Amino acid sequence: MRQGYWTLACLLVLVAFPAAGCEGDQGPATAPDDGFGAPDSSAPDSIADVEESPPTFLEPGCDDSKPPLVMLHGMLASGDTYANLAMRAAGNGLCADRYHAFDWDTIALPRDDEANIAALDAFVDEVLERHEVAQVHLIGHSAGGGLSYLYLADSERAAKVSRYVHVGSFVNDGPAGPPEAPVPTLNLYSLGDLIVAGADIPGAENVALEEEDHYSVVTSAASYAAIHEFLYDTPPATTEIVAQERPVLFGKALLLGENTPLVGARVEIWRVELATGQRQNHVPEAVFETDGRGGFGPFAAEAEARYEMALYPQDETPVHYYREAFVRSNGLVYLRGLPSSGLAALLLQEVNFDDAHTVLVNFTANRAVTAGSDSLKLDGEELLTMEVAAEDDSLIALFLYDDRGDGEDGGPVAFFKSWPFLNALDRFIPADPAGSLVLELNGRKLATPRWPSESEGAVITVFE
Repeated sequence: MRQGYWTLACLLVLVAFPAAGCEGDQGPATAPDDGFGAPDSSAPDSIADVEESPPTFLEPGCDDSKPPLVMLHGMLASGDTYANLAMRAAGNGLCADRYHAFDWDTIALPRDDEANIAALDAFVDEVLERHEVAQVHLIGHSAGGGLSYLYLADSERAAKVSRYVHVGSFVNDGPAGPPEAPVPTLNLYSLGDLIVAGADIPGAENVALEEEDHYSVVTSAASYAAIHEFLYDTPPATTEIVAQERPVLFGKALLLGENTPLVGARVEIWRVELATGQRQNHVPEAVFETDGRGGFGPFAAEAEARYEMALYPQDETPVHYYREAFVRSNGLVYLRGLPSSGLAALLLQEVNFDDAHTVLVNFTANRAVTAGSDSLKLDGEELLTMEVAAEDDSLIALFLYDDRGDGEDGGPVAFFKSWPFLNALDRFIPADPAGSLVLELNGRKLATPRWPSESEGAVITVFE
């Protein structure tokens, strides 16, 4: 039996409840960093701190009177889970540098809760010191909700948190915090979430959405409306992501799953042709070396332009990212490198990297896709069948590669059924860097070159 199958039951528990453990050894916890206004003295507080930089990252006159928000992601995720939330907040006049993503390893087995709590506490202290405030707001999605409840169980730690938002996560007997002094809690869940069954929490403010899946329960407009009103005591002026002509981007490079920062990696940003994904010029628009937290930027994008973000880690496989146009300034642009060790590497060991073919991963950044309701086509071929994307699969990432190395197409790759949110299809995509492939999600298209996978790594397409 392949090693990945024994992880299934434990992983499904850990989606919502990180206090659960599984057998195995774990090294010291990796200290997490954030990717949005990070409390790192080496990183600029805003675009205004960067010499000759384009439009400022912070909106002129933005509201900095609200408590900063510390944001915890769920299993297999990273801080970019909260990109929509942070951009919507900025569009409502709130200062973008007050939204801080806590990146942590959600797939370590067994999970070291004490180390994670200590790291989160240190992170909260840094945010408090940076903004010179006494309390933060806290939000936890899925497994991040379980860690948040553990963190808030201690009265000294709970005193640092003004309000807590529990999203798509484990049902508890009462609001977060010690029983004698609970923290005001919003319990936000969805009847459409087929991964974690939500229900009301006694003593909390409970909001049940109707259609959101396990991921969109934290990324949707309806989700933002409930979160904004709970945190700020008033409905938002808008739940749209307000467009800008020159979005300014900060990003972060880290390893898939474990979220270890990729320090000293090279990030190249290339402007590409819409129809082909081919680079427009012989030199990139910008080149960055990631800092001690894996951070890169700022980069001033054009709102209608398309870009390739090529990640070249020091000791790992390259990755080429292609995504839809950036709408507004975003400090949570994440690039995930492919680990060569650890639990996530077990998954990647199943992927056949060979220069004869392209390895393609399609990622839907803000919700799951479902056969019958959605359409995802590769060069005109429909990929979303019931075998690949049944409703209860909550499919977010679909791998496409020549599984058997025979140059022929096949069916779904059985190993990936061991993992939530993921699936794979055996598809032979002949490598040809001068050629292109086109993915189409519900009528929206992304084109990429056919990079050879052994030397150039994976191609990642990101639909918002």
